[in-house]
Amino acid sequence: MAQKEAQPWMNLEEAEKIFGITKRGIWSVWKRFGLAGYIKGKFSFCFLDYLSPGKEVSYGLEIAERLLKEGKVRYATRILNQLPICTSKEILLKFPDRLLNLRRRIEKTALSFEKIPLNALAIKCRKLRAEAEQQSLFILAARIGLVEAIALDRLGLYQQLLKLIRHLRKILRMDSDWMRSLDPSLQLSILLLEGSAYAGLMEIGKAKENLKICQKIVRTRFPESDMAMENLAALYTTVQMFKEARKWYQMVGTSPEVRFRLINMEALVGNYDRALKNLSSIEVVNNHFIMAQLLIIRALCYIGKGKPDIAKQNLLLSLEMAKGERLLNIIHTSTLLLASCYAALRKEKYARMLIRSYNPILRRLGNKRDLFLRYLIMGSPPTSLKTGNLTPPMELCLLIKKARQTLSINCYRRAKQYAFSKGIVSHFHIFLLFFPEVIRNLLKKGKNPGLSRSFLKLPIFRTESPVYHIKLLGPIRIYRNGKLIRRGLPPKGAALIIHLTLRGGSLPLQDLYANFWPGSKNPRRTLSHLLVFIRRNLRLTSAELYISSRFKKLVLKPVVTSDYQLFEETIIRSKGLLRAGEWKSAKAEFLRAIRLFRGLPLEKMFDQWSDELQRAILNKLRSEIKHFTSTASARGDYLTAKKLLGWLSIHKLC
Repeated sequence: MAQKEAQPWMNLEEAEKIFGITKRGIWSVWKRFGLAGYIKGKFSFCFLDYLSPGKEVSYGLEIAERLLKEGKVRYATRILNQLPICTSKEILLKFPDRLLNLRRRIEKTALSFEKIPLNALAIKCRKLRAEAEQQSLFILAARIGLVEAIALDRLGLYQQLLKLIRHLRKILRMDSDWMRSLDPSLQLSILLLEGSAYAGLMEIGKAKENLKICQKIVRTRFPESDMAMENLAALYTTVQMFKEARKWYQMVGTSPEVRFRLINMEALVGNYDRALKNLSSIEVVNNHFIMAQLLIIRALCYIGKGKPDIAKQNLLLSLEMAKGERLLNIIHTSTLLLASCYAALRKEKYARMLIRSYNPILRRLGNKRDLFLRYLIMGSPPTSLKTGNLTPPMELCLLIKKARQTLSINCYRRAKQYAFSKGIVSHFHIFLLFFPEVIRNLLKKGKNPGLSRSFLKLPIFRTESPVYHIKLLGPIRIYRNGKLIRRGLPPKGAALIIHLTLRGGSLPLQDLYANFWPGSKNPRRTLSHLLVFIRRNLRLTSAELYISSRFKKLVLKPVVTSDYQLFEETIIRSKGLLRAGEWKSAKAEFLRAIRLFRGLPLEKMFDQWSDELQRAILNKLRSEIKHFTSTASARGDYLTAKKLLGWLSIHKLC
């Protein structure tokens, strides 16, 4: 057994020559210690799932359990540590690590790693792996190294992951892509994670080579394993070959995880209505990360349907939902989609700032794949890549950029055809929001772009439609298409536009009358006069700001954003980064939110709604500053805490 652990590449013929024992005898020893006799066709990242423990293990676990109930912990530990393998998670969790030997500690970590924070898990596995290697237990070291690799993969630390995979290959002497003498599930796991590392580091060509090998192994060694096929599909998704990923997911059973992945594929190919319908049928799970991903898929659908405001709400909820380190797994997708929402509302400068501000995090994580795509959107990437290392979304982005440069209808059609052939229609829609000149040119020439009517109605494509922005966190400022409107509004007029903006673009007439003209005998007439003044100053038509007699509401049609909405969204992003341990980026976001305040908000507005909103804004501001200063002080950043408290005092917002 010790010889096999020290030399994982050893086969039965070599062992027979060394020990002079029959192959059957050697096999039985190896099987007893979990080094052979794996359950045929079963794949898992946890090695204990495909081992077949004998009667010795079952009997030993019964004795240990009975001794533990009798309070004889020392004797129970001795029995447990003497077993060749232990596959019982329940009993292992009842013993502290200090009482368990190395094998039991590795098994305990492998069985319960989902409950350990990823950074702590990677550190723990690294220590256990080093201890196993010191004792020349290389198979055991590789198995716990695999758990460490999973943690690094989920954290997006691809450089460290590739270094670890190469080390595991070295200690196992896994020079070729397949070794008959080695654990097949372990080999496939290493190849899958190696492919993921290559994809993250923009070595797409090498990742595709791994995919070919993994596909062959799955078909020959794990043809009926849903887990193997699901993880192969996940690697196709990582390389962003979504069409191939969908084929493999469809071959797997109907588990909630697979259903979720297939819905994601539906959204990617542009079947937004079907994806939203299927999302509504999924039961609410008690998993914050899965819920965050579901919200991102929902947001993706609403962007494609031309509803960026609803998409923004879902994206912000996803950032609130993702806990701790898992936020880093969705940081690229969520911020890129959020930026596309702002681009759709013709706030291109803010959209680019959003993309740019999260690049340092991706750079630090070594996530070159996502970083390169962001560089393509922003302009020219710092380095060039071979065609073989480009993912389908990158190829699509380059095709759309070429269509923008040439304004050629054929180039646009080529990009569209490529998107449909690769199953990345959602990417096509998102990239068009960053390069709108393509669609504007087609509409100008009277050509049909072949997109939905609601998508084409977005402000980014219809430059004749006005877009407004209100700054209410200080003296009131109203902007039309990015330009300040010099002719101001009276307090009630400004308050009316502000509350329409913050309440979804409509206000019930009865509530409006009670707030602005509680004692008036004819408030409708007063409102009509005010609306005439507002329309003239803001250059609005009667079809853009009007009273709906049918629904008894005041309606504002154009897109209007506010700095208070930006404040709330930036605070949510800051808190998310704080939970993920990204202090520097969290501080930058928080300071960006605070700088939106230019003075006392909604001063001298003279209506009840505005007074209540002012109190709510100031209470939120004080609460957020108090929370952030305490966090800064706890981290030893006393200078930031002092500056924030001083800022409150200077602006008389205490």
